[in-house]
Amino acid sequence: MTDVTEQARRQAGGLPRAPLHKRSLVAQVARRTSLTRAQVGEALEGILEVVAETMAAGGAVTLVGFGRFEARAHRPRSVRGLDRKSYRVAGRRVATFRAYPSLRARVQAQAGDIPDERGETCREQRTLTPRG
Repeated sequence: MTDVTEQARRQAGGLPRAPLHKRSLVAQVARRTSLTRAQVGEALEGILEVVAETMAAGGAVTLVGFGRFEARAHRPRSVRGLDRKSYRVAGRRVATFRAYPSLRARVQAQAGDIPDERGETCREQRTLTPRG
């Protein structure tokens, strides 16, 4: 059970909120649209399947204003273990997400109100610089 100060900090954004699971996401989208939860769930499943298939084929999915999902290739390499022996690690593909600047700015706007360990907040503005 959480105490009152922890609940206040959580509401203010100081502690991480509970993760939004698929069931909750579907319910929230259904509330904001004229679709039923079943329709939203079916649409979400379809979207996730298309994204997964595209990434598995080596492509990328870009949602303008949100971000880009892609599978990046990692080449095979040699690593040295704690026992000082060399081991060969096979190449693999890794799913990645890159947020667009508009999404990063929206998230950062909320981060200004997160208190530090002393309960103080910083109002200093931070600029986002695009990676080259």
